[in-house]
Amino acid sequence: MSLCLFSAFESRELARFGSIRGALVRKENRAKELWVATLGALQVQVPASLYDACLKKSHGIDFQGEEFLISVDSPFAREMLEKRMHSLLERTLSKILKQKVRLAIQVGASPVKEEEKKLPIKRSKTPPSRVGNIDASANPRYTFNSFVVGENNEMAYSAALAVAQSPATLYNPLYIHSDVGLGKTHLLQAVRHSASANGLTTLFVSSEQFVSDFVASVRGQSSNNFRDKYRSPDILLVDDIQFLSGKSQSEESFFHVFNSLHESNRQIIVTSDCPPEELKKAQSRLVSRLQWGLEVEVSMPSEETRFAILKKKSSKLPFKISEDILSLIASIPVTSVRALEGNLNKVIALVNMKKEPLTMDSCKNLLDFGVSTEGEMSGNSHGIRLKLMDKALEIVGEYYGISVNVMKGASRERRSARARQIAMYLIYESSDFAPSEIGEFLGSRHAKTIQYGIDKINNSYRTEDHFKNEIDHLKSVLVNS
Repeated sequence: MSLCLFSAFESRELARFGSIRGALVRKENRAKELWVATLGALQVQVPASLYDACLKKSHGIDFQGEEFLISVDSPFAREMLEKRMHSLLERTLSKILKQKVRLAIQVGASPVKEEEKKLPIKRSKTPPSRVGNIDASANPRYTFNSFVVGENNEMAYSAALAVAQSPATLYNPLYIHSDVGLGKTHLLQAVRHSASANGLTTLFVSSEQFVSDFVASVRGQSSNNFRDKYRSPDILLVDDIQFLSGKSQSEESFFHVFNSLHESNRQIIVTSDCPPEELKKAQSRLVSRLQWGLEVEVSMPSEETRFAILKKKSSKLPFKISEDILSLIASIPVTSVRALEGNLNKVIALVNMKKEPLTMDSCKNLLDFGVSTEGEMSGNSHGIRLKLMDKALEIVGEYYGISVNVMKGASRERRSARARQIAMYLIYESSDFAPSEIGEFLGSRHAKTIQYGIDKINNSYRTEDHFKNEIDHLKSVLVNS
């Protein structure tokens, strides 16, 4: 009898010990995840040399109340962080946690490290052979390095970087919303680049593409292909989720895809033009799922950030634009980053057309200084814009033997469609015009159609050497014309 009582007591103690050990491990995992997100924010605030020396190998250890403990790999790193960056670390961590935090720093690893090693090993996200292979369909223009960070988008940038580096551990789903043209799609593409370079599989689709795939699976009875496509990637990225609202069957399908991915510890990232609760006609349970993780908003950039964006864009040009002129462009209020880039494009077009040095007066006249919204432009700038696009069509048409009228028309003949897509790509790559602007020029085509054509040519450009040579030649002719 006493043996039975002892066994029961022993079982309870073992269970209690296991529960304590599990709690310690969960606490450390949460600290680790929060610190990964903090590192993402710090990476854009701290000089690269200092980050690599002191922060790159740091880890979150424990988080209780207002106390947050991290570990570093050397006494030097601890001394540097405590003396030079302690207030910055606490401020950044407090912003992410949305509460006051006191940071402590130790040298060495976590006290429960050995216990964690005894836990069941999680599934491998991808075969080793995939590591380092960047998704060929990812737009090479949209990376974290090319994204200009400001107060308006810092949280969204940090969150996207965190989930790219450590998916499905902290913010799942990640929901990014903003008005049109403020960088949501750029961040999705940047996640694709970063994640695929680390060997993770990604799937990037618009909500329209999701609906199209779902309808095709129902009509063609290829539900297994649809299921495999949407439930197998490590990261699913859905752009413009608002267009899914009201499409009940597609919403139902996405709801189940969401659940499947979330339960299998895979990352979901969506963008929208509004917060989840404002999605019109969306099912309440889907809205609830979208609110599970982190919701971040991207707002309009300040004048300082607009100047930084222009400086980065102009640094890739074959000629220099003075900071005074960039400041002039940045001072014009706009409704989107695309409109800001549109004003820069007008200045670039002026240089290409007139082959004369830029002056403040010529830029003021060109930009009309009353322009404040995308699409509003003076007759002068409108003429220059049309000339640049017309030149691209003329060059492509002459090279491939297709008339400009055919490329602007509705013909879907293979050669014509291909030439039209090449023209889209050339205009987009050479001038940074938005897809919506190119679509309007090419016979009022939808921006999504233009983006599809650009992506298709981009894929061929990256994979076919002969085709790459053709495109490079056409680019050269356009720039020098």
